Amino acid sequence: MKNMRKENRQYIATIAFLCIVAGMMWIIGDAGLLAPDEYNYSNIYGTTQRITSLADLRTSLSLFYTSWTGRILVHGMIQLFLWLNVNVFYIMNSIVFVIFLIGIVRLFDEKVSVGYLAIALALIIYGTAVFSEKYIWISGSLNYLWPTCVMLYTLRYFYKGIAEQEIPNRYKTALYWILAFVTGFSQENIAFVTGSFVLILIFSRWKELIKLSKKEILYWITGILCFGIGALLLIFAPGNLVRFHGSDGTGIYTCIYNIARNLFHIKYLIVVYLITLFLIYRKEKKQSDKLEICKKQIIYIVLPCVVAMVPMLIIAEFYDRAMLPYEVLLIAGCIYNIKELVANSNTAKKCESIVSVVSVVMAIVPMVRDAVFSVNYLKPYKLQIEAEAEQQIHDGKKVIILKQFEQKDEVPNDGIISKEFFFDSLNTDIRNYYAARYYGAEALYCVPDNMCQMEFELDTDFSTEQYQATDENGEVVAEQIEDAEHPVLPLESRIVFQVPKDEYLTLHYQLPQEVQSHITKVVCRVDGEEKIVDTNDLRW
Repeated sequence: MKNMRKENRQYIATIAFLCIVAGMMWIIGDAGLLAPDEYNYSNIYGTTQRITSLADLRTSLSLFYTSWTGRILVHGMIQLFLWLNVNVFYIMNSIVFVIFLIGIVRLFDEKVSVGYLAIALALIIYGTAVFSEKYIWISGSLNYLWPTCVMLYTLRYFYKGIAEQEIPNRYKTALYWILAFVTGFSQENIAFVTGSFVLILIFSRWKELIKLSKKEILYWITGILCFGIGALLLIFAPGNLVRFHGSDGTGIYTCIYNIARNLFHIKYLIVVYLITLFLIYRKEKKQSDKLEICKKQIIYIVLPCVVAMVPMLIIAEFYDRAMLPYEVLLIAGCIYNIKELVANSNTAKKCESIVSVVSVVMAIVPMVRDAVFSVNYLKPYKLQIEAEAEQQIHDGKKVIILKQFEQKDEVPNDGIISKEFFFDSLNTDIRNYYAARYYGAEALYCVPDNMCQMEFELDTDFSTEQYQATDENGEVVAEQIEDAEHPVLPLESRIVFQVPKDEYLTLHYQLPQEVQSHITKVVCRVDGEEKIVDTNDLRW
């Protein structure tokens, strides 16, 4: 009876923890702005035409597959959510995230508890980089989180079946074959990790596999083929070849640097994994048991990661977010090692309880903190600028002028919210550029509430020089904005200042006579309006 009550308490605690995590993920995701890719993916690929039908979606995916990437499964989902309802995505994404956590904990062992889930989440938050790009951002989440979640259950299917000789019933088998195909057809790094894992697993178990019946061998061949067909469709998509041939050649040293950089960014996760591995190695008394532990870790964790890294030696682009499938194997390895440590050890179980409590606090605190920040600042700002943008377009304006997010510097550096998805002051920034296209505008600018943006348009380029705006006493009030934070267009033939809105006519603009003679227009952007300023009204 006591054991049953204990199990019930553990079950309730686990459900409560997952609900809290899912709730925080939904709050944070729903409060965030769209990223540049989302604004861009709202259109048919390579055009400025918004997706408004299944025919548009089909056209877009065909263009993707033939000219850019084989990831039409994930990109199709991105464009589908953006077309139909992004709010549905945020709800579903929070559910996928908790399924993802469960998949990590259950990859090599059935036991799931609050402690292990919290440890996994803490390792994700503190041991890996760019949380928002992998788990919150719509394009990032659907490219990495969702496929990696599917990958975890595909790996478990092959691990339990080949390593532990467990074959599911026919209904589960059909589901796993579908998951295997989706895993292969989702994202390149995920396909590399899964393929490496399965191949190494087969080579390590070939003696047992050759003893199987023809029916059983055919069964596993079918499962592997499902994955393989998906991977081939993904990797050998015509678009991948077009993009590869059109890219600038980068040497192997650049690729090695990218790998080393990404490994450095997960150094703490690697250290934790090595520590847990060392501890279970020390725990075992027999040399044969020690060797068996090392063998398992090499087969299921180390070798799949190493082998899957090899293709990245010829691929120039290897972003931090693409490390996710490698990271989850390491985290799953950490969880497995901890489970082995506490097995049959009362002292270790007490330590596990302490670690679990600490992990729960470490994981929940930043999520709650960022959720509160999202509710107080991000969501109101999002609703405000969306309403302002729609209203300005409705009023027939071709240039959208929005207010800047005033609390950007208060966004936690070690949290879940990204600082990358806020608009820049200038329309030359990639975020502003794609958002303007999204709304059907010619340009989008973002100006602080109490500021005015003064733009001097020239008939020749003097923008490379450094100019200032001063007050009556000669004190510098503003310096020329040199460029956008993430420029997609050159800031040519334009000199831009951001000055207090009540002072823009009283300031002295330190532009030489040579520059003044080439001014064709002066634009003032303030309070959501854009107006032309007579140069005779300005002080020089």
